Amino acid sequence: MKTKPLALLGVSLLTAGLNFSAMPSASATGITPQQKARLKTAANLVFTSAEKSKFLVIKYKWNFLNKNDIKVKRKGKCYIGQGKFTRYQRFVRDDQAFYNIVLCNGKIVAIKYKYKNLGWNQVARPNFDGSMRSEARMIVGYIAKKMQSVYGNNRR
Repeated sequence: MKTKPLALLGVSLLTAGLNFSAMPSASATGITPQQKARLKTAANLVFTSAEKSKFLVIKYKWNFLNKNDIKVKRKGKCYIGQGKFTRYQRFVRDDQAFYNIVLCNGKIVAIKYKYKNLGWNQVARPNFDGSMRSEARMIVGYIAKKMQSVYGNNRR
């Protein structure tokens, strides 16, 4: 796969298989300060032992559970973080967002993201605008920024 540099929330990224250029920045989408604070809280939940179910981020409710938290492994000068979170849906299986973030020498060099429809959206897919996917992408972007702040200064 060909990679190209893109800008995401003020962070330079090289992405593999993920088009973050299609994702509007937080300021461009008209996100309120409260929604931005909830995005930061969602990213923080991934790195703590706190669990949160039905957590409203922007427009949708998400589940951040300990068993799905990010798992970070070190490989040379790089840190590789993998994890998932789910979109809460009542009476059906929750959609899942999987991510893989690579941080080398304090810089985010790759983000892979996959959104898996398991609930109503699987049946009614043509009727949905995909904004839940955009919201999940924004959450992954904030998780990447949080991972950079946690592991970016740990150059050994």
